[in-house]
Amino acid sequence: MADMRAFPRGEYGTRCVACHTLDGDGGHTGPELTHIGARRDAAAIGRIVNDPNDEFGDSVMSIHGPTLSAIDNTAIAEYLAGRKWTDAKGAG
Repeated sequence: MADMRAFPRGEYGTRCVACHTLDGDGGHTGPELTHIGARRDAAAIGRIVNDPNDEFGDSVMSIHGPTLSAIDNTAIAEYLAGRKWTDAKGAG
């Protein structure tokens, strides 16, 4: 599995940041992903990253399945699924 300490600026920095915001950085075309794990699990995120049309029908999001390895797709999905809302003290 990919090193998650490097992930957000690695794959996120080259693929997702153009359209999605994470921790205040990135684009605004797609949904904010900072706390996406509060709404979707890793399986759903992985399906969306692989082919968003499978989840949404006519999504404008790029289809990453053909260009993203299964290992990277899983790493992205698991990382984002772990991004949940926290209270002011940082507890999940």
